[in-house]
Amino acid sequence: MTDTDLHGRTFYVTGASSGIGRAMVEALAARGGSVVLAARSEARTRPVLEAIRARHPAAQVELALVDVSDLGAVRRA
Repeated sequence: MTDTDLHGRTFYVTGASSGIGRAMVEALAARGGSVVLAARSEARTRPVLEAIRARHPAAQVELALVDVSDLGAVRRA
């Protein structure tokens, strides 16, 4: 990603508890984006959320528990 300012934009990142999803959340939060971490497991994702908040205290970062393979769950999220 470039050094683009993302303030005022919201991003919904699936698979946010690990791998590319986690890296995307980190990059988006660092650039001022509001980020929703979408994942199936609160136990795996909550520590990621807290770590991102600690590194980027000004960032708006939230957690959405959702199984993206379940269309109904996606619509409710």
